[in-house]
Formats: sequence, C-alpha cells, structure tokens
Amino acid sequence: MTPFRIDIPQSDLDDLSDRLARTRWPRSLPGTGWSRGVPVDYLRELTQHWASGYDWRAHEARLNDLPQFVTEIDGLDVHLLQQWMSGGVDHHALLRAAPQTFSYTWNDSPVGLLAWMMQKFKEFTMTVPTPEQAIDRDHLLTNVSLYWFTGTSGTSSWPMYERLTVANDGGFAWPTGQRRVPSGVYGGGSALMRRLAERDNTIVHWPQGNPGSHFVAMDEPLAHAADIRAFFKGLQ
Repeated sequence: MTPFRIDIPQSDLDDLSDRLARTRWPRSLPGTGWSRGVPVDYLRELTQHWASGYDWRAHEARLNDLPQFVTEIDGLDVHLLQQWMSGGVDHHALLRAAPQTFSYTWNDSPVGLLAWMMQKFKEFTMTVPTPEQAIDRDHLLTNVSLYWFTGTSGTSSWPMYERLTVANDGGFAWPTGQRRVPSGVYGGGSALMRRLAERDNTIVHWPQGNPGSHFVAMDEPLAHAADIRAFFKGLQ
C-alpha cells in the first residue's frame, strides 16, 4: 500500500464553482415538501451554500489528518481511509438496470449529483424533516464533493451492479463460513434475524436500541464509536 493525501487542484474547484453558477434550474412540480423528490427551493439554497459558504480546503485538511493509502485490487486502484463512516426510490433497481446511464448526469452536473445524494440522505434520515437536521450540512457536502472531485459517482455503483446483475445468485446473501471470527452489529434486529445470522456466524454483540439511521456513522458518530469500543472490549 502507498501513502496518499487528498490534493484537489484549484482548477477543479473553479470548475465546480462555474458549473454551480450556471445551473439550469427546472420549474417546481405540483405538490408539497418532498412528495415528488428534492424540492427546487431547498436544493437551490443548498447549492448556494456549496458555492459560496462551504470551504472544501478546510474539510480536505481534516480528511488529510487521517491515515490514507492507495492499493491495487484486481487491476483497480482502491483508496483506503481509516475512518468509520452509507421505501423511497429503489436505488438497487436503478443500478441494476443501467448504472452507466445515470453516471452521465452524476459526472457532468454537480447539482444533478447533489440532488440524487440528497434524495438518498432524505430517505435514510427518516426521523427528521431534512437531512441536515441529522447530519451536519458541511459533512453532507464533503461527502458529495468527494464523489464530484474524484469522478467516482458512477464507478462507485460497479460492485452493486456486479452483485445484483452479473453474479450467479443475483443478489446479496448472508456471509458464510465465518464462525472462527467473532461478529457483531450496531443495531440488532428481531430474534429471527439473529437466528439467521447465527447460522453461519459467531454473534457476540447484538445491542438493541442504539440511535441513528442508515448513515449511523455520520448522524451518530459518538454512539457508533462507543458501540465499536464495546464490541472489541467484549473480546478482551
């Protein structure tokens, strides 16, 4: 593995600012709130913050405080960051159908990418009216910015496409053959789910009632870190 630091060229930042300023906004569809997708007024205001209030260099520096590496797996460069961080629109169905098609918008339009990401954050932070009430606004924009500057919004879907469409079993499955490795989860489910998990795994950590949504490492980082410590403490 090779040590790595993030260093986005200033020309990429200037290009992003120019694209955001030239956004061709659609008209609002009938309906209220998020019933038809990300509201135009909401996204316009968030885009304005991305363009003039958000400081990428500050967040780039924070990310570079963390150990990072690049390695090659199956001929592809993989970036590793040592940090615990992922109803509605069927993301799996879209990527199963045509991941390359959607990547054109995500890779060419920063607002197109932002709209898609905020749609997903909204769906998975269902306990609050807007995503930034669960996750800091600049944290959300750092996540989107990383996809934008690295041009990986499309390629990030490749593993899912391979798993859902190309693999022989055509879907996800419980991991098997891991009994020698103690396993734990952040949010334990029903007794039935635990029995299913225990068929092929040695479950030693199955807490109930931990806070957070799908993106628990982003919206509940302290609780998530505490639970990870509790898991490893139980193995001592």
